[in-house]
Amino acid sequence: MLDPFIDFFSVNENDNVEMRGVLRCLNMIKSKTGVAFILVHHFTKSTGDRSEGRNRLRGASSIFDGVDTVLELTGKPYSSERILKFAKLRYAADRSDIYLKRDANLVHHVVSALYTRKSGTRTIKTTHHEMPTLLYDALQRRFKNRHSILPYVFWHRFWDRKLKDWREDGYKHLNKFTVRLCKRAKVPPFNLHQLRHLAASILKDKADMSLAKLQRFLRHDHQRTTKSFNCIPSKF
Repeated sequence: MLDPFIDFFSVNENDNVEMRGVLRCLNMIKSKTGVAFILVHHFTKSTGDRSEGRNRLRGASSIFDGVDTVLELTGKPYSSERILKFAKLRYAADRSDIYLKRDANLVHHVVSALYTRKSGTRTIKTTHHEMPTLLYDALQRRFKNRHSILPYVFWHRFWDRKLKDWREDGYKHLNKFTVRLCKRAKVPPFNLHQLRHLAASILKDKADMSLAKLQRFLRHDHQRTTKSFNCIPSKF
């Protein structure tokens, strides 16, 4: 662990060419010895919380580009809350879908990011939610039983009609997957979006949840969208 990273070199940290040379030296040591380096670096003070990734890191952008993984540790002023998340994963997804948050009571929470493409503007809306224990345990089980080659947490073995052979791959069409499950369970078919309608109806009828709370639960921008969900009956 090089902490802080700036104490282990004498070149200009804002020079991309010189910093690439520093990282090449570390890569040579890594390839010959098999060790892994952890570089503790700092954010630039000028951007604060307004930037992410390479634009937030102090010094040359080649530092961000030259490493395999970047973890960001951030906090709020006058608060003990801390958030640890991935800013870069060279061999995985670009977005930090799951990260760790420590609250004022020093309790750690697993937080997940949900991405929704809005039907009107087609823009991506991102919201962050604390991950339920049941979901976290399910993902942990899937991770332990992960495929030896495929990068997907959820994968299946299926017959490829074009190749006329068995294949193992991730799920491409989740609605087709639910149709097969319904057929196997001998129940009327439904898709994943209908589960949102069902959940909203149950929360309204059984839990007497207010319209404002339902709007936050469904992550709707407008209450008129939430009202349309309440028209769905609680039974299929």
